[in-house]
Amino acid sequence: MSIEATRLAIQRIALTLPGMRAAPERPQEQIHAWPVAFTFFSNGRENKSSATRRVKLYTYVTEIHVSRTDLGRDIANSEPYIESFPTALWADPTLGGAVATINEIRATYGPLGWGGMETFGVRFEIDCKHLTT
Repeated sequence: MSIEATRLAIQRIALTLPGMRAAPERPQEQIHAWPVAFTFFSNGRENKSSATRRVKLYTYVTEIHVSRTDLGRDIANSEPYIESFPTALWADPTLGGAVATINEIRATYGPLGWGGMETFGVRFEIDCKHLTT
C-alpha cells in the first residue's frame, strides 16, 4: 500500500473513463492528448492506532484537463467527468487493494492550468486510508 501504487491505481481507473485519451504513469510537462488525467500525492497525516499499527490518511489529487479553446465545448467535454470519475472510484473503494478504503472525494470544476498552459476541467481530492503494520 504505497503512495506510488495508489497513484497508479487511480490513473488506471481514470484511463477507463469514456473519452479519456491519456492518463500517463508519470505527470508530463506537455500535454499531447486531450482529455488527460494526472494524479499526484497532495498531503497526509499518520497516527498510531496500536503498538504495531499505523493509520495513514492521505489525499491524492487527480486533475482531468481538456484543451481550453471554446468554453461551450470545454464544458461539454469535461462536465461528464464530474460524475463518472467518482462513480468509477467508488466501484473499487480499495483501488485494487492499494488502500484500505477511499474515505471521501471532493471536486472543483472550472479553469485549470498545466505546464504554463491554460486548461479547463475538474480537480478531484481523494482522501484514502492506508493501514500499516
